[in-house]
Amino acid sequence: SSGLKMKLLMHTHKTLLTRSSLFIALQTTAGGRKAMLIAMLEKMRTLVSTPSEIILHPGTEPPGLFVINDGECEVLDAQHRVRL
Repeated sequence: SSGLKMKLLMHTHKTLLTRSSLFIALQTTAGGRKAMLIAMLEKMRTLVSTPSEIILHPGTEPPGLFVINDGECEVLDAQHRVRL
């Protein structure tokens, strides 16, 4: 059932949903935003990376939105300088 599927998605992404202001805001609204939250959760994939691992090279089109659930990252420009 769709209710069970939603509960499973919410449980699977519980940490993200309770720490991210974006996802907290989407949970507290009704209608289209709630549907958008569910659609986002359904498409999310987990990526585990190690320190100093490059997950996206400069100039490469990102495959989607990256959400950092735990840890930190650096964003580098083409000259490998940190960008904020």
